[in-house]
Amino acid sequence: MVGLLLLTAVNLFQVIGTYAADWSKTHIYNPNWPPHAKFHNAQTMAMAVVLAIASLYFAWRKGGDASTNVLAAAILGAVYWVTQGLANFYPGVGWTDPEFLRAGETLNDISPQMILDPIVLGVVFLGWYLARKPAG
Repeated sequence: MVGLLLLTAVNLFQVIGTYAADWSKTHIYNPNWPPHAKFHNAQTMAMAVVLAIASLYFAWRKGGDASTNVLAAAILGAVYWVTQGLANFYPGVGWTDPEFLRAGETLNDISPQMILDPIVLGVVFLGWYLARKPAG
């Protein structure tokens, strides 16, 4: 049960955190962003919700093989965080726009996402590990 609760917590954090961070003046309401950038931001927010719903479905699904369900829940629960971490390695990407940097920060600093992503992925792994059914 603890594992399923951890997977649930990660998915709720994903949905709430995505909208808390992106439904803001730094993202969707940023007047400096062109419409296409806002489109991809909206796509990312929607993807976070869809992945969370799919993950929660498999985490709490009663039918089918329990081990497969938990594995699917963990994979779906990890996708958003893996892709967010990988996004930092694309050319020209910054974790924030220059006008929102805090004093002393640069675009080359380690992003909060690069710290948060491994922590959340660790919780997903722990949730999967605790919720999985041992073979046999």
